[in-house]
Amino acid sequence: MAIVTNNSILSGLSGKLGRALIFKVMGGKTIVSSYPKRVSSKPTDRQRITQNKFKNAAIWAKGILEDPLQKEHYQQQAVKLRLPNAYTAAITEYMRDEARC
Repeated sequence: MAIVTNNSILSGLSGKLGRALIFKVMGGKTIVSSYPKRVSSKPTDRQRITQNKFKNAAIWAKGILEDPLQKEHYQQQAVKLRLPNAYTAAITEYMRDEARC
């Protein structure tokens, strides 16, 4: 992975160049990396469990945030945990709560 500096042509560029390079902007910097090598295989049992848990977390978070009081609570949690928003805070809580599994 490389960071592009002082290059007005590549600065801010994002996307892929064939199947060789990926350009992305992160934190205001243009990052260049090689195209990922993907291994196509079926998910393991643990991966399927985590995928289902995350799916349930997303459904739960969307529902819980429809309540203005709950949304305010998770906005405060987001600030406390340095997360970007209430949705992420709700997902985080769900994923960490072993009783929900």
